[in-house]
Amino acid sequence: MQRFIAALLLFASLQLAAQPKLNVIYKKETKVFDVQDSTKVTQDAPTLYYLNLTKTVSEYFLVTENFDESKYIPTNFLYKNMETNTYTQQLESGEYVHNSLPKLDWVLKPETKKILGYSVKKAILDLGAEKQVTAWYSNMTYQNGPENYHRLPGLILEIEVNEKINGQKQRTTFTAIAVDLSKNTKTISDPAKP
Repeated sequence: MQRFIAALLLFASLQLAAQPKLNVIYKKETKVFDVQDSTKVTQDAPTLYYLNLTKTVSEYFLVTENFDESKYIPTNFLYKNMETNTYTQQLESGEYVHNSLPKLDWVLKPETKKILGYSVKKAILDLGAEKQVTAWYSNMTYQNGPENYHRLPGLILEIEVNEKINGQKQRTTFTAIAVDLSKNTKTISDPAKP
C-alpha cells in the first residue's frame, strides 16, 4: 500500500512538473460607435494575439505576418506569473513595467455557449459606469486569458469589453480562434529578468 501511495505521489508530482503548455490565438476586433448615430460604426482591422501558457505563467503578444514562434521577437508583450500574482508589460518605448495583477471581482453567470467546440460559461466584471467586461471561460483549468484578464475557473476563450472613451462607446472583443497543446519546449520566463 505504501508503494502504491509513493508511486501515486511521484506520478502526481511529475504531472505538475510537466505542466502542459497551451497555445491560444485570439482575434481582437474593435468597434467605435458614433455618438450622434449608434448605427454608424467604425471598425478597426482585426489583429491577432498569441497566448502561450502553463497553469502558472504566460506570455501574450501581438502576432504579425510570417509568425514563426522559434524566431519571433514579440511586441506588445505581457508576461503573467499566477504564482507570484505579478505581471511584466512591455511599453511602446521598449521598457518594461512590473506590477501586481489586478484583483478582478468576477460574477459567474449560468449562461453557456460553445466556442471552438468547447462549452464555455459566462462571467461578468463591472469596472464602473464607463467599463463592463463579459468573459466566456472553458473548463480547461488554466486561470488565464487575453490581456490582463485572469482568475476565472477556466481558460478564457472570449472577452468583450464595452467602455466609453472620450464620450464614445467602444466594444473590443478578443475571441479564441485556435487552441492547441504546444510542441515548443522553450521555458516561459519574464523578459525583463536576465
